[in-house]
Amino acid sequence: MAPFLRVGLMPELGSTYNLPRLVGIAKACEIIFNAKTVMRKEAKEIGLVNEVVPRDELMSFTWKMATEIAQMAPITAPTIKTGAVPRLGFTACRTSAV
Repeated sequence: MAPFLRVGLMPELGSTYNLPRLVGIAKACEIIFNAKTVMRKEAKEIGLVNEVVPRDELMSFTWKMATEIAQMAPITAPTIKTGAVPRLGFTACRTSAV
């Protein structure tokens, strides 16, 4: 999260649109108005990211997750991603790593 207020900028659309949907309005306002940098532990706690993975384990973690998804029914995962996720108000599934 960029500290927009510290440098005199308006937050971009991702911060004002997606952030409240991910963490709630109160937490989003706290982050934006306090120009707060969210560290990885807090990001996971507030639901901003699903997992925090050490950099040297990122590729193996990602491949493991991708393999698990690939082993599911072949039509289900893509259907959920393109059909159900947008109906929840998101344009994509959230993924992140540190």
